[in-house]
Amino acid sequence: MKAILILAVIAVTCSTSIAATTTERSIILSVGDGPFVFGRVVSLTVSYRNGGKEPWVVPTPSESISVGLRYCPSGSEQHPQGYDFGRITTTPFKGPDGEEMEVRLFPDPKPVSINRGQVHEFKVVLERDWTGDLKPGLWTVWIVDDNLKLESNRIEIPLVFTADSIAACFEVAIDNKQPLYKRKKHAKWLQKIMPDLNLRWPSEDMPADKRLEMEPDIMKGLQSFKVFLNDPNNAGVVEAAIQNINDDPDDNKGSQLQNDGSL
Repeated sequence: MKAILILAVIAVTCSTSIAATTTERSIILSVGDGPFVFGRVVSLTVSYRNGGKEPWVVPTPSESISVGLRYCPSGSEQHPQGYDFGRITTTPFKGPDGEEMEVRLFPDPKPVSINRGQVHEFKVVLERDWTGDLKPGLWTVWIVDDNLKLESNRIEIPLVFTADSIAACFEVAIDNKQPLYKRKKHAKWLQKIMPDLNLRWPSEDMPADKRLEMEPDIMKGLQSFKVFLNDPNNAGVVEAAIQNINDDPDDNKGSQLQNDGSL
């Protein structure tokens, strides 16, 4: 039996500030010009700016578990979502009593020195591993550095559902090398376009051979979606569905997402 060592994380609410950004040393978050298409990569630039008189030595932010990106729907009081930049890995470990465990290995980022008047800059993406947290709409985004007790400025990013969003979601849903949860999350958006799309998914704990047996039916359903999408007679329906998603992304009307044969 394996035991897993769990890391406890204390998070702040969406409206909470850890500390005000200082004018001498600050974190600046920026993004290029839109449109920002839901389902596609949104690249952000993080800049650590040293306006002080002395060099600023910090652990490499892009490798630190104490530095991360946070986002929440603009104007809401929701708990922020997001991720930390450093990646935690696991390794097998056998305890003194012979019990097998998985031990988490935390990154040890090297220090980086930012000279007076200089900037340390790196790129991040709005969401590193798309799990369905994001949806079309206006999002407030910022950087938190727990070590330095600093936050960046907050920026607003409008995510828009477009025809390219449909293509992005279809690419993931039809790829059986992707994690099952990810395929199902993307398929949900396809079903908002084609309400009659009926997909029967395996459960997460189903054996691999049983999952494979269900793949032909999943592929058949997704191919029917492709035929629907490419039919010129359905152009108006698709356009109206896209508009409805942007107006109300939480509207699940007509969704037929099934899990192991049940709604």
